[in-house]
Amino acid sequence: MANVTVTGATGQPLADAGPDTLLNCLNPSVTLLAGSSPGGNETYDWLDGAGQPIGTGTSLTVQSPGNYILLVTDPASGCTAQDTVVVGQDASFPTADAGPDQTLDCTVASVQL
Repeated sequence: MANVTVTGATGQPLADAGPDTLLNCLNPSVTLLAGSSPGGNETYDWLDGAGQPIGTGTSLTVQSPGNYILLVTDPASGCTAQDTVVVGQDASFPTADAGPDQTLDCTVASVQL
């Protein structure tokens, strides 16, 4: 009787593109951080919402709202996992009010706003 040992690839990786986030006046760019299964040899690819490659590695800094896709590939198994993060735009801008219109002329040389 012969013994056979079968070893295989580690299997399906996990992908975590992080929580959805917002761009705003204080944060005009955000850095997306990739999370995955603890294999150590995975590759990381970032795609835009149209599926076009825009970066590699465990982080990606973006300045535009949209959907961003993280692909994590385990080179040992060839398996790939993906996750999508949504970057929104907070369009609530502060309101500026300098007060009512005022006129400068020969008799009024300055005004206080």
